[in-house]
Amino acid sequence: MRTRRNSPSPGTPSSATPPTPTRRGTRRHRPAPRTPRTAHTAHSAADEETRETGRLSVADVVVRRAAENDARLGPPAAWASEALDRYPYCGLVAYVDGPDRCVVRTREGDLVRLSAATDPDGRPDLCDPAVYASALHAWLTDGHTLDAALPAITVRTGTAAHHVTVEPLPQPPPSAGSHASDSASSPRSRSAPIRSPFSS
Repeated sequence: MRTRRNSPSPGTPSSATPPTPTRRGTRRHRPAPRTPRTAHTAHSAADEETRETGRLSVADVVVRRAAENDARLGPPAAWASEALDRYPYCGLVAYVDGPDRCVVRTREGDLVRLSAATDPDGRPDLCDPAVYASALHAWLTDGHTLDAALPAITVRTGTAAHHVTVEPLPQPPPSAGSHASDSASSPRSRSAPIRSPFSS
Protein backbone atom coordinates (compact mmCIF):
# COMPACT_ATOMS: atom_id res chain seq x y z
CA MET A 1 0.00 0.00 0.00
CA ARG A 2 1.34 3.42 -0.92
CA THR A 3 0.81 6.57 1.05
CA ARG A 4 1.32 10.09 -0.09
CA ARG A 5 4.54 11.59 1.11
CA ASN A 6 2.92 14.72 2.55
CA SER A 7 0.03 12.99 4.30
CA PRO A 8 0.06 13.15 8.09
CA SER A 9 0.86 10.01 10.00
CA PRO A 10 -2.00 8.10 11.63
CA GLY A 11 -2.90 9.50 15.05
CA THR A 12 -1.83 13.05 14.17
CA PRO A 13 -4.43 15.44 15.57
CA SER A 14 -6.45 17.22 12.94
CA SER A 15 -5.72 20.52 14.67
CA ALA A 16 -1.96 20.11 14.22
CA THR A 17 -0.16 22.58 12.00
CA PRO A 18 1.37 21.45 8.71
CA PRO A 19 4.46 19.25 8.90
CA THR A 20 7.86 20.90 8.91
CA PRO A 21 10.97 19.38 7.34
CA THR A 22 13.80 18.25 9.62
CA ARG A 23 17.50 17.85 8.78
CA ARG A 24 17.25 14.24 7.70
CA GLY A 25 14.32 14.81 5.38
CA THR A 26 11.67 13.26 7.60
CA ARG A 27 8.70 15.31 8.63
CA ARG A 28 7.25 15.97 12.03
CA HIS A 29 4.19 17.84 13.15
CA ARG A 30 4.26 20.88 15.34
CA PRO A 31 1.83 20.65 18.26
CA ALA A 32 -1.29 22.73 17.98
CA PRO A 33 -1.08 25.97 19.95
CA ARG A 34 -2.69 25.99 23.36
CA THR A 35 -6.04 27.62 23.71
CA PRO A 36 -6.27 30.10 26.57
CA ARG A 37 -8.95 28.05 28.37
CA THR A 38 -6.91 24.84 28.63
CA ALA A 39 -4.90 23.60 31.60
CA HIS A 40 -1.65 21.67 31.14
CA THR A 41 -0.06 21.64 34.61
CA ALA A 42 1.65 18.45 35.78
CA HIS A 43 1.07 17.56 39.41
CA SER A 44 0.82 14.61 41.79
CA ALA A 45 -2.24 13.15 43.49
CA ALA A 46 -2.44 10.66 46.35
CA ASP A 47 -5.24 8.75 48.02
CA GLU A 48 -5.32 9.45 51.75
CA GLU A 49 -5.45 5.70 52.42
CA THR A 50 -2.28 4.96 50.47
CA ARG A 51 0.25 2.58 52.00
CA GLU A 52 2.97 4.92 50.75
CA THR A 53 2.20 7.60 53.33
CA GLY A 54 5.24 9.67 52.33
CA ARG A 55 3.42 10.57 49.12
CA LEU A 56 0.82 12.51 51.12
CA SER A 57 3.36 15.10 52.28
CA VAL A 58 4.29 16.00 48.69
CA ALA A 59 0.96 15.49 46.88
CA ASP A 60 -0.65 18.46 45.15
CA VAL A 61 -4.07 16.78 45.41
CA VAL A 62 -5.16 14.52 48.29
CA VAL A 63 -8.22 12.33 47.75
CA ARG A 64 -10.46 10.48 50.23
CA ARG A 65 -13.12 7.95 49.17
CA ALA A 66 -16.04 7.39 51.54
CA ALA A 67 -19.80 7.69 51.84
CA GLU A 68 -21.09 11.23 52.32
CA ASN A 69 -22.44 10.34 55.78
CA ASP A 70 -19.40 8.34 56.99
CA ALA A 71 -19.41 9.00 60.76
CA ARG A 72 -15.65 8.36 61.02
CA LEU A 73 -14.84 11.32 58.80
CA GLY A 74 -17.70 13.75 59.30
CA PRO A 75 -19.33 15.63 56.45
CA PRO A 76 -17.19 16.11 53.33
CA ALA A 77 -16.71 19.83 53.99
CA ALA A 78 -15.44 19.16 57.53
CA TRP A 79 -13.02 16.45 56.36
CA ALA A 80 -11.76 18.78 53.63
CA SER A 81 -10.95 21.56 56.09
CA GLU A 82 -9.12 19.14 58.38
CA ALA A 83 -7.25 17.55 55.46
CA LEU A 84 -5.91 20.92 54.31
CA ASP A 85 -4.48 21.36 57.82
CA ARG A 86 -2.95 17.85 57.76
CA TYR A 87 -1.36 18.30 54.33
CA PRO A 88 -0.05 21.89 54.21
CA TYR A 89 1.64 21.48 50.82
CA CYS A 90 -1.35 20.25 48.82
CA GLY A 91 -3.30 22.66 46.64
CA LEU A 92 -6.68 21.06 47.10
CA VAL A 93 -8.39 18.06 48.67
CA ALA A 94 -11.25 15.97 47.31
CA TYR A 95 -13.79 13.84 49.16
CA VAL A 96 -15.17 11.33 46.64
CA ASP A 97 -18.63 10.42 47.92
CA GLY A 98 -20.06 8.68 44.87
CA PRO A 99 -19.12 7.15 41.53
CA ASP A 100 -19.89 10.40 39.73
CA ARG A 101 -19.09 13.18 42.20
CA CYS A 102 -16.77 14.68 44.80
CA VAL A 103 -16.56 17.66 47.14
CA VAL A 104 -13.42 19.76 46.70
CA ARG A 105 -11.89 22.43 48.93
CA THR A 106 -9.11 24.59 47.56
CA ARG A 107 -6.25 26.04 49.55
CA GLU A 108 -7.98 29.43 49.19
CA GLY A 109 -11.02 28.00 51.02
CA ASP A 110 -13.41 27.61 48.09
CA LEU A 111 -15.80 24.66 48.45
CA VAL A 112 -17.33 23.11 45.31
CA ARG A 113 -19.05 19.93 44.19
CA LEU A 114 -17.79 18.39 40.95
CA SER A 115 -20.30 16.04 39.30
CA ALA A 116 -20.48 14.12 36.06
CA ALA A 117 -22.82 15.93 33.68
CA THR A 118 -25.58 13.84 32.15
CA ASP A 119 -25.60 12.84 28.50
CA PRO A 120 -28.64 13.70 26.36
CA ASP A 121 -30.05 10.25 27.22
CA GLY A 122 -29.87 11.05 30.96
CA ARG A 123 -26.88 8.88 31.88
CA PRO A 124 -23.94 10.47 33.71
CA ASP A 125 -20.71 10.86 31.75
CA LEU A 126 -18.66 8.79 34.20
CA CYS A 127 -14.96 9.08 34.93
CA ASP A 128 -13.12 8.72 38.25
CA PRO A 129 -14.15 11.77 40.34
CA ALA A 130 -10.55 12.05 41.58
CA VAL A 131 -9.68 12.95 37.98
CA TYR A 132 -12.25 15.78 38.14
CA ALA A 133 -10.44 17.18 41.18
CA SER A 134 -7.07 16.77 39.48
CA ALA A 135 -8.33 18.64 36.42
CA LEU A 136 -9.66 21.48 38.57
CA HIS A 137 -6.29 21.71 40.32
CA ALA A 138 -4.53 21.95 36.94
CA TRP A 139 -7.02 24.62 35.87
CA LEU A 140 -6.38 26.72 38.98
CA THR A 141 -2.59 26.35 38.96
CA ASP A 142 -2.48 27.37 35.30
CA GLY A 143 -3.73 30.78 36.46
CA HIS A 144 -7.43 30.41 35.72
CA THR A 145 -10.02 31.42 38.30
CA LEU A 146 -12.65 29.21 39.85
CA ASP A 147 -15.34 31.55 38.51
CA ALA A 148 -14.06 30.89 34.98
CA ALA A 149 -14.67 27.14 35.56
CA LEU A 150 -18.37 27.71 36.38
CA PRO A 151 -20.76 26.14 35.52
CA ALA A 152 -18.80 23.27 33.94
CA ILE A 153 -15.41 22.05 32.74
CA THR A 154 -14.38 19.42 30.23
CA VAL A 155 -11.97 16.79 31.54
CA ARG A 156 -9.93 14.93 28.93
CA THR A 157 -8.66 11.41 29.61
CA GLY A 158 -6.83 10.09 26.57
CA THR A 159 -9.15 10.70 23.64
CA ALA A 160 -12.32 10.88 25.76
CA ALA A 161 -13.85 14.17 26.88
CA HIS A 162 -15.95 14.14 30.07
CA HIS A 163 -18.25 17.00 30.97
CA VAL A 164 -18.19 17.91 34.66
CA THR A 165 -20.42 20.41 36.45
CA VAL A 166 -18.83 22.76 38.97
CA GLU A 167 -21.23 23.85 41.72
CA PRO A 168 -20.14 26.24 44.49
CA LEU A 169 -21.26 25.01 47.91
CA PRO A 170 -22.15 27.16 50.91
CA GLN A 171 -19.48 27.36 53.58
CA PRO A 172 -20.59 25.38 56.64
CA PRO A 173 -20.64 27.20 59.99
CA PRO A 174 -17.49 26.59 62.03
CA SER A 175 -17.74 23.62 64.37
CA ALA A 176 -16.74 23.68 68.03
CA GLY A 177 -13.32 22.20 67.26
CA SER A 178 -12.48 24.21 64.17
CA HIS A 179 -9.78 26.84 63.86
CA ALA A 180 -12.37 29.54 63.19
CA SER A 181 -13.92 29.00 66.60
CA ASP A 182 -10.49 29.05 68.28
CA SER A 183 -10.05 32.69 67.37
CA ALA A 184 -13.59 33.61 68.38
CA SER A 185 -14.04 35.24 71.72
CA SER A 186 -15.83 32.67 73.85
CA PRO A 187 -16.31 32.94 77.64
CA ARG A 188 -13.77 30.15 78.21
CA SER A 189 -11.13 31.81 76.02
CA ARG A 190 -11.51 35.11 77.95
CA SER A 191 -11.06 33.48 81.37
CA ALA A 192 -7.74 33.01 83.08
CA PRO A 193 -5.65 30.11 81.75
CA ILE A 194 -6.08 26.79 83.50
CA ARG A 195 -2.92 25.78 85.31
CA SER A 196 -1.57 22.38 84.36
CA PRO A 197 -0.91 19.94 87.22
CA PHE A 198 2.44 19.24 85.53
CA SER A 199 3.69 22.82 85.64
CA SER A 200 5.90 24.06 88.45
